[in-house]
Amino acid sequence: MHGTDTMSYTASALSFMLEHLSKTVVVTGSQIPLSVALSDGISNFLGALTVAAHYETPEVMLHFHGTTMRGNRTTKADASGLNGFVSANYRPLVELGVYYTVNWHRMLPPPTAPFKVNTNFEPHIAIFRLFPGVEEEALRNTLREPLRGLVLQTFGAGNAPGSILSVLNEATARGVIIINVTQCHRGVVEA
Repeated sequence: MHGTDTMSYTASALSFMLEHLSKTVVVTGSQIPLSVALSDGISNFLGALTVAAHYETPEVMLHFHGTTMRGNRTTKADASGLNGFVSANYRPLVELGVYYTVNWHRMLPPPTAPFKVNTNFEPHIAIFRLFPGVEEEALRNTLREPLRGLVLQTFGAGNAPGSILSVLNEATARGVIIINVTQCHRGVVEA
């Protein structure tokens, strides 16, 4: 059981740490504390156990409110609703209800290389969300050394004001890796 505020981060980190995983790992938690009557924690825990026990899937998953999703594709989308997590742009792996729906074609294949634990994460990364009227200087300050990577949340299908291009070019010339992602809940970046 994990706190829900950062559970997506944990599931994602584990999915990259546990390389060539041959076991099923399911992370879950609850919106309502286990000590409170009618907590969703028990059903989430039982759902996670069901998935782990019955489906040999060599990956890290997050199970919540009857839905099992790839761990590194999840986002907490609702601070108080029982269906607190989504997997935008990637359908669930397993859905538990009256009938179980298993999307086998979405599951990772068994590994062909030996299991390896990666613990060397780059700590010098940032997320920068664009907004109308954003100043170049705000982005420049974010991109200062020792920053090595930036997730740039752009408008729509990857749009950004032309005024920030010189700042981005300066950073990439220094070796900063910049990833362009959309602020939208669904869809892809075209730029």
